[in-house]
Amino acid sequence: MEQFTIAPVDASTPLTCDWDAPAWAAATTGELAHHMGTAPAHKPRVQFRLAYDAESIRVIFRAEDQYVRAVAEGYHDAVCRDSCAEFFFTPGGDVSLGYFNFEFNCCGVMLARFQPAPGTDMRDLSEADCCAVQIVRSISADRIDPEIAEPLTWTLVARIPLSVLQTYAPHTTMPAPGV
Repeated sequence: MEQFTIAPVDASTPLTCDWDAPAWAAATTGELAHHMGTAPAHKPRVQFRLAYDAESIRVIFRAEDQYVRAVAEGYHDAVCRDSCAEFFFTPGGDVSLGYFNFEFNCCGVMLARFQPAPGTDMRDLSEADCCAVQIVRSISADRIDPEIAEPLTWTLVARIPLSVLQTYAPHTTMPAPGV
C-alpha cells in the first residue's frame, strides 16, 4: 500500500482542469503505475495530484492517451471499460475499516462506492451523494464513440465532499496538516 501526502488549498479555490494552475502548484505529482490483473496492451501515461480543503478532497488526473472512448452515461455505469482514471483510498488510518473507489471516465461519468473489504458488501454512493461530487473535465463531449484514435491528453478534476465520505465511513479522518 502506498501513502501519498496531499497539499492544503483554500476552500474558495475554484476547480480547474489546468494542470499548471497555481492551485495545483504545491501538490506532489504521482504517476499511476499499478493495474489489476494482467498488464494491458494499451497503457496510457496517467499522472495525478491531490489536495484538500476544510470541506473536501480534490484530485486531478492528466492522461496522455490514445484510442479515447467513453460510452458510459450514468452513475455507476462500467466506466472502467472507457478511457478512465480510478482513485482508491482509505478514509482513515485503519485499512481494515474499508476503502472508497472513485472511477471517472474522460467525459466525467463516475462510479463511486465504499467497500469494507475488496469485493464485499459494496455500497454504491446514492445519486444525491454522486451529485455532490463536483467534476470538471477538459473534454466537452458527453460521449465519445467511435473512439478518437489520435494521441490526446485529457484532464479531469473531482472535488469529493468530506460529508459524503462520512455518510459511508463515519470513521473518516478529517484532513489536516500532519494527518
